[in-house]
Amino acid sequence: MDLIGFSIGCRHCRETDGKRWQFEYEDEERILPLAGRTDFGLMRVVERMTLDLGHVCPFCGSAQLEIFDLDLNGQRVFDFDQLCQRVVPQGLAVCALTIEKVASQPKVQLVVEPPETDLGFLIGALDEMAAQVHERPAYDFAAEASGAFYFCVGGHWDSDAAKRWFSPQKYTCRSLTQEEVLATIKVVRANLAAG
Repeated sequence: MDLIGFSIGCRHCRETDGKRWQFEYEDEERILPLAGRTDFGLMRVVERMTLDLGHVCPFCGSAQLEIFDLDLNGQRVFDFDQLCQRVVPQGLAVCALTIEKVASQPKVQLVVEPPETDLGFLIGALDEMAAQVHERPAYDFAAEASGAFYFCVGGHWDSDAAKRWFSPQKYTCRSLTQEEVLATIKVVRANLAAG
């Protein structure tokens, strides 16, 4: 039995109840070990649980909720530096993409550890991000003048496709459209591929 802690915000009215929520969760389906007990994996579990329970925003009644600030058994789930310290010595890599939009102008930052990571891993990590963004519900996205997107993927690159893998670690998207995010990922990918 695990205890998942989290906060909830409403994507529709942008309010939060300020509460710290907790679910006791028995992983009978073994979802969490497969998800690597990542922030992304836990977020998806909590999203499914809140939908199943019919949880809605207490301010506007919307079911368009954002799950954030996750912990598992009282331990924060995602910390970029700790993730890098844990996986890079094992020969794995981490790629994080940040998009900040202010006054409709996007600013993009791509952070990779270790810095000498193979270009194939970077392209594959961006492709994984794009695939996951395609799968997210429409209410994750909104057209506004300012917003932010963050996606971190860890994994292993190998020239043999059967030996490569990617694991989504953390995802947040506020006030950007799906098209804006996917177009930005496409531009970053093209710039990397062009050298």
